[in-house]
Amino acid sequence: MTSTRPNSFGPKCCCDGLVSDAMDSIADYYYGKNSEIAGFGKDYLGYNISVIRTLFKTFTLPLILVLGLAGLCYFKEIPPTVFTEDPAGMTDAYPWIGLVSYVGILVWFAGASICFFTAAVLSEIKHDKELIRFLLAGGIMTTLLTLDDLFMLHEYIYPDFLHVPQKVVVCIYAAGMLWYLVSFRVLILKKEPLLFILGLVLFGLSTAVDMFLEVKNHWLWYAEDVCKFLGICSWSAYYACFSFKALVGPRSSQPVKIK
Repeated sequence: MTSTRPNSFGPKCCCDGLVSDAMDSIADYYYGKNSEIAGFGKDYLGYNISVIRTLFKTFTLPLILVLGLAGLCYFKEIPPTVFTEDPAGMTDAYPWIGLVSYVGILVWFAGASICFFTAAVLSEIKHDKELIRFLLAGGIMTTLLTLDDLFMLHEYIYPDFLHVPQKVVVCIYAAGMLWYLVSFRVLILKKEPLLFILGLVLFGLSTAVDMFLEVKNHWLWYAEDVCKFLGICSWSAYYACFSFKALVGPRSSQPVKIK
């Protein structure tokens, strides 16, 4: 009986070959060589190793997060529910407070997830490396912007805790965006450039109002937030359209290179 080991989920690690050899040796030792039982043993061990590897990849970062927060709460005597409960529930606020902001965060993360997923799929089929780098860089940049928006990094964390002025942080973001535009200008202009350009314009308007104007009118503040939200939607929609065409092509089920 031919023995095949099930593929594990996620990227292949550098020790997969060693694990496979060790698994074959264990199966041969316990079940005997050249037997159907040995083949079954290899399949069984391979399945278990695949499950363990998948569980490890799934829960490592979440466990680091929750255990780290538990240690922080213990030593600083902070109630752990501060980090686990919903803000509206803790403050007795209306659940729809910050609705547009929360939806914007979801759209941010959707765009980043699309970039990383598409890059992973294309890397498995050995697609154009430049296209993969473009999507990875876009996913990383989108994730950084998402975390900044979610935790108010450039508005609160950097200036108050790390003593980095808000304008310096914005300039660093702008420099990163400029590098991205220059490095991947050909790819950006090839597929749905209008969505990308529109997103940048809306981000620029929102940042200009936030940085250079004393916003006291609620409607002007609302307009600034709407510009940012529409910019997020345009940004993520660009990557969704780009990724879809990179994976399936305009009229074909086969992946195509964007030249």
